[in-house]
Amino acid sequence: MFEFNLSPAYIDKYYSCDYLTPEEWEKEKIPNLFLGSIYIIMGLIFLSLYIPVIYVLSRREMLSISSCYPLMLTLSIFDSLTLCVNAISLGIFSIRGDMLCTSFPFVYVTGLGAIFGWCTCTTLCVTLALNRIVEAVNKRLSDFLFKGKKVVFWLVACFGYGMFLGLFTPGIFISPRYNAVFFDPYIGIDKIHARNNDHYINVPHAIHNISICIVLPSLYIILCVFIIFKYKAVSSVNRLSKAQKSLLMQSSLICLMTFGASSLYLYFQFFPVTEALILLAQFLWVGYK
Repeated sequence: MFEFNLSPAYIDKYYSCDYLTPEEWEKEKIPNLFLGSIYIIMGLIFLSLYIPVIYVLSRREMLSISSCYPLMLTLSIFDSLTLCVNAISLGIFSIRGDMLCTSFPFVYVTGLGAIFGWCTCTTLCVTLALNRIVEAVNKRLSDFLFKGKKVVFWLVACFGYGMFLGLFTPGIFISPRYNAVFFDPYIGIDKIHARNNDHYINVPHAIHNISICIVLPSLYIILCVFIIFKYKAVSSVNRLSKAQKSLLMQSSLICLMTFGASSLYLYFQFFPVTEALILLAQFLWVGYK
């Protein structure tokens, strides 16, 4: 289940390009200028929005206010880096029609980076949600778990977890036939019957996605319910404020997009789906940030 995916023996065993000649690989390229441009534009738009957020969150006075801000800053940085992989790099590959064996080093590294980025960012999302709940429910417990340098432990744990899955599980690679990413680098190429097909099912990634689909919505539901009941307990007005409605809408949107991306990628790892669903999953993967 876990193998170091940068070793030459591993790459030669599971990601050999000897099935076709270089000329035959070139013929398999299907450039898509339109879709590739959309990916790049989306990535640049989201990156431009992250720049002022990172600038504000990185200020010393912000980081000292609450333990949630170091988590938010780290998440923003990793989201920005991941956008370079799942939006901008993917867009360039789509425009060129590239696949693993037409631009091996770049596609392979970004494929591993995609797993690392996704797992790290979604784990940071869960940690941030947990931080918000604990601080809202029990400030003393929140200080015990997150205050000061203790938050660094959570950041290192999220980073280490994502790095482990990125380096010891199969990567996810662009397919020019679908302009999306798959664990099987030969998908859609009928003349190739790859050996070790079972390897192209990333079980740890599937377990991670199932966990995210369950844990993240549950935490946000708990947080929203707690805030609503706490508000009603101290207010005679039986209506939600604009801030509370905004919180509920933002939380619901975050959960919906993350749940959609996680569940769709989990589903089409095991079952055939339409191209429309594949593209929807790809856009959700970019847009959940």
